[in-house]
Amino acid sequence: MSKSLSDKPDILIVTVTDKESTAVINVFKETGKKYQGKSFEELFYFDFGKIGGAKVWMVRSGMGTDGTTGSSVTIQKAIKEVAPQVIIMVGIAFGIKQDEYRIGDVLVSKQIVSYEMQKISTTGIKPRGDRMPATAHLFL
Repeated sequence: MSKSLSDKPDILIVTVTDKESTAVINVFKETGKKYQGKSFEELFYFDFGKIGGAKVWMVRSGMGTDGTTGSSVTIQKAIKEVAPQVIIMVGIAFGIKQDEYRIGDVLVSKQIVSYEMQKISTTGIKPRGDRMPATAHLFL
């Protein structure tokens, strides 16, 4: 199903769990706006309309980075289908550094690396695979 560019988001929010998806939906409900579901070729999206002048949508991914519903596959499909300008993945960052970060804090990655490709040895766990850098304008 082909859609025009005007039907596509500027910002795409990616969630994985029910809790994350519900939290995003509840925040947008607080704006008083209604959202609608949109189906493209392979994915289903929530269209929240314009927020601060940007068209905002959400898509839900399966757990993990790999596999048929993993975040890597979901995000690749979303880029192909709707070509968002920005992708924001929300979540709890594996609960990392709970004494330093709280729910609601915004963490911006400098790079993305698959946590599923690891070498486990007696000296620890070392990630393997490509390290994709984040775009520089996120840090300005």
